[in-house]
Amino acid sequence: MKEPVPTNSANDRKTSPLLKVALLLVVAAMIAGISVKMMNDESHEQASVKQAAVESSEQANLDAAKKPVADGATEQDTAITEDAVVATTKSPDVIEAEPDELNPNITQIKPGDVVKATKIPGTIYLRSQNDPDDLIWDRVPMYSTYLQVAPPVHQSAKLRFEDGATRGKHLYFQVARSDKRMYVRLRWKDASQDTGTTVDDFRDGVAVQFALKGVETSYMMGSGTDHPVNIWYWRADHHPVENLAAGGYGSTTILDEQTVTGDAAYIKQKQDKDNAWHVVMSRPLTTQGEFDVNFERKTVPMAFALWQGSDEERDGNKRVTHTWINLEPGLVATKK
Repeated sequence: MKEPVPTNSANDRKTSPLLKVALLLVVAAMIAGISVKMMNDESHEQASVKQAAVESSEQANLDAAKKPVADGATEQDTAITEDAVVATTKSPDVIEAEPDELNPNITQIKPGDVVKATKIPGTIYLRSQNDPDDLIWDRVPMYSTYLQVAPPVHQSAKLRFEDGATRGKHLYFQVARSDKRMYVRLRWKDASQDTGTTVDDFRDGVAVQFALKGVETSYMMGSGTDHPVNIWYWRADHHPVENLAAGGYGSTTILDEQTVTGDAAYIKQKQDKDNAWHVVMSRPLTTQGEFDVNFERKTVPMAFALWQGSDEERDGNKRVTHTWINLEPGLVATKK
């Protein structure tokens, strides 16, 4: 008679080593899966909190941009109140933190548009007569206009300036007046500070041009003796601002009455592409010569020219406002 086969042998009671390893791997995988899920949930929660903070900050900035500049004043006002200037704190980093072209506080101006000179109260003074970074400029509206490459006055100019700039550039400007002076502040980005002129190097420069008569005057430096222009010219290698007159290409003349003054600062940022020139030019409101622009008019045609030395710009190779911007000095009472 055969003996029954044991049903609880030693081999059956032992667990295979390979099976133990497999079980451990399964348990480890389950634990890792739970940890990853917890980390993902935590990261998602942190991202949501961060996004909410960003949206809140952006909304606060938009609300601040829409606030009046002072009690009883709105964005359309062209006068600065003394209390508003005293309460202002300077924070240039806020403006430079985003592309200027997208800044909602900068008004884009096209040729033919009208800009008004902001009135500075007589009780408020700049730190110096032409301080390019005085606190007062934070309370004066800023405008932007797009300068295009000046058309060549002759075909030969294309050969002479073939290495010059072939693209436009944004120029930012502000216009203000006190009881005695008219001020123009200009700003543009320039990665290099070019202050000298040699055979291969050229200086930076900027100019404001005013038509002595109407918009029928050519924006390309006037239309002869009947329609001349007055030019305020600043250049990086020559501190005094030059007061000039012209009646067409090749007729630029230095006036005997050098009544225009100015000052400039080259502001460096963390990245060279954000470096910028700040230039202020000003003149007494009263004229002293035949070719001094008269600001006691309802509108004065105004234009700009810019020379960037790093782009080998000089003489007629420049960027300009194509036709006129209409400045309202605010010295002549207008009918309501």
